Amino acid sequence: METPPDTDENLAGAVKRVLWRLMAVGRNRAELLMVEFQEERARALVVVFLGAGVAVFGTLALFTVTAVIACAFPSHLLLTLGVLAAGYGLGALLFYLKLLRMLSHWETFTGTREQFERDRECLEKKAI
Repeated sequence: METPPDTDENLAGAVKRVLWRLMAVGRNRAELLMVEFQEERARALVVVFLGAGVAVFGTLALFTVTAVIACAFPSHLLLTLGVLAAGYGLGALLFYLKLLRMLSHWETFTGTREQFERDRECLEKKAI
């Protein structure tokens, strides 16, 4: 944190020092917010690309498994495909529920919020 400019020891000087410190704290919090925003953006991009890869290769694997199983039971083709479709639907439902639970507990900018909370507590202690 930079030091405030030279001021005299009267009330105006005290006000300038307080304002200087408030600006420094505000700048620090803004920088923290920007860093966390960049981290969240990078994490979101990784999640999107990994999810796309899982979706593509998972779909290819399911097609292959379905074809192999269907070829193994040619006499009961419709029953086999129905059982596989039900299993795939159940799997999709489980992943969907997991995604909903994950999104409902997703917290962004936790560091910034915690720092603001500590700042508020500190100001309350100093004001008393």
